[in-house]
Amino acid sequence: MPVDLGKYLRGIADDSMTGPAAVFLIQTLAIDLGLPRRIFDLQLQPFLDLGSAQSPDQDWELVRNLRVGEGSELVVFSDLLPGIFLRCTIGFDLGASNPLASPEIDFDTTMSY
Repeated sequence: MPVDLGKYLRGIADDSMTGPAAVFLIQTLAIDLGLPRRIFDLQLQPFLDLGSAQSPDQDWELVRNLRVGEGSELVVFSDLLPGIFLRCTIGFDLGASNPLASPEIDFDTTMSY
């Protein structure tokens, strides 16, 4: 049964990649922006995500089905509440005819203890 696999790649529309199986390579580089750590810390995290899914009705062609998403995340960590952070993500589908026309933008928070 095919499932939406685009959700595993940043910058790729969730329903634009389906199949019974897939492989992914997710790369992120965290860069500390070097701000004084009195209240919060900022990181810029550029990323490159690669994925290939088996088409439901065809043999698997790894390169032909390859999807590439790239972009950046800005992550804000609080020194006062270290278990909470805010992540702002913008990603682009490099396989689209105009990657800048429809970026994927996401904001989320995480709390851990």
